[in-house]
Amino acid sequence: MRVCIVGAGEIAKVHIKGVNKIEGAQVVGILDRYYTRGEMLAEMVEEGHGNPIAYVDYEKMLKEQNPDVVHICLPPNLHFSYAEKALQYGAHILVEKPFTVTLKDAERLYEIADSKNLKICPMYNHLFDKAALEVKDLVHSKSIGDVVNVESYYGFNLGGAKSKYNLKGSAHWVYDTPGGHLLNIGPHILSTMLEFTGADNVEFIPMAINRGKAREGMFDEYRVLIKNGKNTGSFTLSLNANPYFHFLNIYGTKSSIFYDIANWHFKKQALNPKFPNALARATNNLSVSWKGITSTIGATLQSLTGRLTHFDGMWELMSQFYQSIEQDLPPPVSKEVNLATVRGLETIENVTSIQSV
Repeated sequence: MRVCIVGAGEIAKVHIKGVNKIEGAQVVGILDRYYTRGEMLAEMVEEGHGNPIAYVDYEKMLKEQNPDVVHICLPPNLHFSYAEKALQYGAHILVEKPFTVTLKDAERLYEIADSKNLKICPMYNHLFDKAALEVKDLVHSKSIGDVVNVESYYGFNLGGAKSKYNLKGSAHWVYDTPGGHLLNIGPHILSTMLEFTGADNVEFIPMAINRGKAREGMFDEYRVLIKNGKNTGSFTLSLNANPYFHFLNIYGTKSSIFYDIANWHFKKQALNPKFPNALARATNNLSVSWKGITSTIGATLQSLTGRLTHFDGMWELMSQFYQSIEQDLPPPVSKEVNLATVRGLETIENVTSIQSV
């Protein structure tokens, strides 16, 4: 599998580490507008996974290297044009979030890919964390019954004065792209929620405010209601509230799942019908508390020993995407979830840019 990386920024380093874990994957080219950055990234490629050439000319790289897969690790406003070019040259594409800035661009990429029998995958890595995979199995196996409602909360820390996300002089793409922080964080929230609410004919009802952290014309608090047939959902994106919670609650007809994404553990809750309500609630609370203690300790130990990292979901998604290419399987993130995520972000941005509260 011949691989090219487009963009040699921080996130590209994580992509290289992921390719290093995939048997048979060979990084053959790295593109960046600065040649030396491409060379520095090439040094991260481990023995047996290629000896990549650094490029500053995209078309030259595609012609000379004829890649099977191209990773797009650029700012969002460049995703469409670079992804389109890769598809035209016959490469499958893995695109960093947000997939594209507009739904029209996303649909066009799928049109090209479908016509050439190529695969597309967005980097919605929260869906592929170890705990998330277990949650998906529980939900899709109907272990909690039918999904009734999905609730998500994502608190995001802009960091201190030297943070790339800090509003004082940051060069991060969020400050040059309409939608800003919504496009940076929103894809994680929406893609995870839509996996469980369903992605067909979803309605989005957004509102947003600026409490002062975001510059004029941007927002630092979002609240969005979601409806899909009999399923409903809601999410909050906050750059202000402390601590910076990150969770997903899935409510079903038989039981519910509370998934602490930030700490990599979840708790399934159901009242024992054999007990009186008061006793059932008490035993459930004890069971959930014990589960929270043991899973938190387990996740912490795995993190400290290097067996669990923040990027495991990215590497799992990459592995499944490469496997889908080799075995001609559907990509790990469905077209329906991806297009609904892009449409949701575009809808939220368009409404909140006009009507904020």
